[in-house]
Amino acid sequence: MITPSGVYTGEIEWSSDNPDAVWVNDSGVVNAKQANKDATITAKMVDAPHLSSICKVSVEWPPDNIIFPFQLHAVAVGDSISYRTKWELQKTGEKYPVPVISAAVVYLEGTASKQEVFEDIDATKEFHGRFSGLKNGPYDVSIRAMTDNNERGNPFGIVIIGISNKVAVAVGGGVETPIDLQAGYEGIGGDVVYKIAWSGTKDGAAVPWPTDTVDGAIVTLWRVGTDASGAKTRTRVEERMLFGLSPQEDTIGRFAGLQKQEGEEFEVTVEAQSTAADGTIYHALATATAVLLGDSSNCLDAGLVMPGALLLIPFVLKGFAGRKRK
Repeated sequence: MITPSGVYTGEIEWSSDNPDAVWVNDSGVVNAKQANKDATITAKMVDAPHLSSICKVSVEWPPDNIIFPFQLHAVAVGDSISYRTKWELQKTGEKYPVPVISAAVVYLEGTASKQEVFEDIDATKEFHGRFSGLKNGPYDVSIRAMTDNNERGNPFGIVIIGISNKVAVAVGGGVETPIDLQAGYEGIGGDVVYKIAWSGTKDGAAVPWPTDTVDGAIVTLWRVGTDASGAKTRTRVEERMLFGLSPQEDTIGRFAGLQKQEGEEFEVTVEAQSTAADGTIYHALATATAVLLGDSSNCLDAGLVMPGALLLIPFVLKGFAGRKRK
């Protein structure tokens, strides 16, 4: 707060000397992130940097709080950052002790600072969201949540969930890395299956995925058709976030419960990123149109796409189409 009111109408730069413990946003709103920590908040006039003021902040949480560090993952793709959390302990998988979380604040810190507030969250399900329209730069995603005491059968008093941070890789740019994506569907009303091989070909040479893990990937299923005017339409059906993938193994999955309409196709897109130890960012983007699979007993086994099955089908169909009867 600046007093007296109206004494200064210019831009103010806010900062914290210990942002891991106490974070301040561009509007001067302070948020505590770690218990029993101190920080100094500084407000500086941008057009008169020699004029500033400081405020010392100490974070103290009641001793009967339960600290619950949970699983949080984030991945940057294009100009957006997607995040996903399970309300479970990172090491043991222990579930959050009550079924409903009263409120949670998701913070994005970096080139841009944003926050979103959610209430009455189902702690038995995954929680996910996205920040879009971001500029290039490294970002940090964190979530702080709590359950009120004396509500919803909570025997633990106030529960404050420990902050879990995940540094998302820089948004946009990066070294383009090829991957191989195949997709197919099992007839009208059937599932769409996909397989991602974390290697590809560039300039005629085989290129493996350049890091030990794929930090994160977003797999999206699209319906592709035409509208009344004949223009192409593309509608997102489902989106999945995958994290910590091994590039030595193919990533295989399926989208179930689909109904394919006449004249439309399914497309699958994959966007993935990883950051190497030297800070180099690697990015991959691939799109595949789902082809019609043959007898599912030949092409699929317990939901796994058999190697080469999707690639062979178009050539088999082409061969039969060009064959003349004697």
